[in-house]
Amino acid sequence: MNTGGVPEPSWRDIEKYHRTIVGMIMMHMRPPGGAYLIRGRGRTVVRFTLDRTGKLLRAEVAKTSGSASFDREAVKIVRRASDWFPAMPAGYPCAQKSFSQPISFSQRGM
Repeated sequence: MNTGGVPEPSWRDIEKYHRTIVGMIMMHMRPPGGAYLIRGRGRTVVRFTLDRTGKLLRAEVAKTSGSASFDREAVKIVRRASDWFPAMPAGYPCAQKSFSQPISFSQRGM
């Protein structure tokens, strides 16, 4: 519910915002330190919350990959990317927004 006199964003604006956030996360992916020596794959789901300005309020592992190294790096990726998260579109219907984002790793031992 919007009470500020600013029209609520369209579903396209909201979808574009979500795609931008995911794109920023993907741009900041890099393998965990030492992961080149780990064989296997990992998929961590990170839950994170942003405020209206795009500021990261919290980030945590929602579903573990089974590898502490992968899980730590997945949270770090979100934190690194958060420096470039844009503000929510004007009129966004909530003060905070939580996301759950899967982050996958595939490493081959050297």
